[in-house]
Amino acid sequence: MGVRVGDQLLHDTSERLDAVCDDGIDNDGDGLVDYPDDPGCASAAGGYEGCDVDGSGVIDRNDIQAIVDGIGTTVAPGDPRDADNDGQLTIFDSAVCANQCTYEECAPPPPPCGLLGIEPVLILVGLRALRSRRMERRREQRGA
Repeated sequence: MGVRVGDQLLHDTSERLDAVCDDGIDNDGDGLVDYPDDPGCASAAGGYEGCDVDGSGVIDRNDIQAIVDGIGTTVAPGDPRDADNDGQLTIFDSAVCANQCTYEECAPPPPPCGLLGIEPVLILVGLRALRSRRMERRREQRGA
């Protein structure tokens, strides 16, 4: 496996990529070691312990951009941006990680459900109903 232009193999990574999910090392620094404990490993023979640069639990365009921003730099062993563990950030690292994106087109995760949808409306309706009841009780007390 590697990056090819025409018939020329530019970057062979088959040994390094296959080894990271069965080497007994936490290559991506997430505290989880190898398959099956590391969700970045699809099997002991494949997958990539890395690519989730921001530690969000998903591989998305933010992670890919962080890799692209560092292209040409030397990195320490286990850097999650270095998908092929060669110590250099290259366009290949971004390509490998782009193929591992959690969501289609490397989209970020959908927003969590919370006070961003209909919940505020429901709360306001409930508060309005309580206010109406209180006002009605006050009127009854004044009239009695």
